[in-house]
Amino acid sequence: MRNLLFVLVSGILFACGNEGSQEFGAPTTIEAETVYKFGDVVEGEVVDVTFEVTNTGDLPLTIIDVKPACGCTVAEYTKEPIPPGQKGLIKSSVNTTGFSGEISKSVTMMANTNPTRTVFLIKGNVIKN
Repeated sequence: MRNLLFVLVSGILFACGNEGSQEFGAPTTIEAETVYKFGDVVEGEVVDVTFEVTNTGDLPLTIIDVKPACGCTVAEYTKEPIPPGQKGLIKSSVNTTGFSGEISKSVTMMANTNPTRTVFLIKGNVIKN
C-alpha cells in the first residue's frame, strides 16, 4: 500500500513539474517595481497604474497571463514577446467604490521567469465619500 501511495504522489509531482516548463518555455529574468503606492483618494475614484517590466535576460520574455485578485481590479498587458533589454507593460485599474481606509490590491503576472509568478501590489488609502 505504501509503495502504491509513493508511486501515485511521485507521478503527480512529476506531471506538475513538466507542465510548467512546457507551458512557460525557457526562463528569462526581469526587473520591475512591484509596489505602487497611490496615497489618498476619495472613494469612487479609479486608480490607474502602469507597471514596467524590463527583460534582463537573454531570451524573449513571454507574459502568459495577468490575473487581478478581485473584481474591483482590471488589468491588460503586453501580449507579444518582449526582446532582451526591452520593456513590457502591465496596466491596471482599481475601482475604489465601496472601500474605506487602507487597501492593498494585487495583480499576478505569469511568465517564463523563475519563479513563474510575479505579484504586483497597488496600495493606498481610500477616504469615505
